[in-house]
Amino acid sequence: MQQPYITYLLTNLQHDAFYAGTTRDLEFAVATHKQGIADMFTRTHAVAELVWFREDHDLISALENKARLSEMTTDRKIALVEVENPDWQNLMTLPEAKLSA
Repeated sequence: MQQPYITYLLTNLQHDAFYAGTTRDLEFAVATHKQGIADMFTRTHAVAELVWFREDHDLISALENKARLSEMTTDRKIALVEVENPDWQNLMTLPEAKLSA
């Protein structure tokens, strides 16, 4: 069985810049952003903290969800994170058992 697509939201430490992405390998995607090699925006704004993600079973759904996230205002992104991750934990630092969408 193929890995699901994952739509994710990264932020910086100030929570004032966000990046929405889609991947099949969340660990690799977050690591490339953290290293500053994935995207100029994430490098410029130090956006590398995983604060929200969800699984999608097909590419079209994942890309649609990424587009919706990208179109959201900062306030709406903050509200989304606060509902599902109120402590703004970097989800990549949690034990793998808790990393389920």
